[in-house]
Amino acid sequence: MLRIDDIVIFAVLDDAGMCDVVQQGDFQKLGPLHPIQTREAMTHLAYCNLRLTPRPAFQTTMDASGQMWVEARYIPDRFELSQPTDEHYGKLLSFAMQDIPLSPEERANALAGKFSLVFNEKGEFIDIPMR
Repeated sequence: MLRIDDIVIFAVLDDAGMCDVVQQGDFQKLGPLHPIQTREAMTHLAYCNLRLTPRPAFQTTMDASGQMWVEARYIPDRFELSQPTDEHYGKLLSFAMQDIPLSPEERANALAGKFSLVFNEKGEFIDIPMR
């Protein structure tokens, strides 16, 4: 994730674009993200990438002149996501939120994977006003 002022760029590496396909529905529900919400969105992408199976494979090649390029060696026709667990997601989310001021209860819920600043219980986007 790269953030410059009001612009955030998310990049998922080594997924061959598969996380874009998986997260597309959720990301279409998003409105303008508060800076705190960008961390949770990044966590969703990272967790998706960790759950991909089978993994795509890439190869980096360098010729004698020093020119380098990356090639896809294996892109699966189909992929699946391993079974999600709140515990694994919570570890990622808790790490992403470690320097955000949260109450002890919110921090415990983040670690348990049961905390969101992006979507409410109904799956609707939470609009946090920018100040």
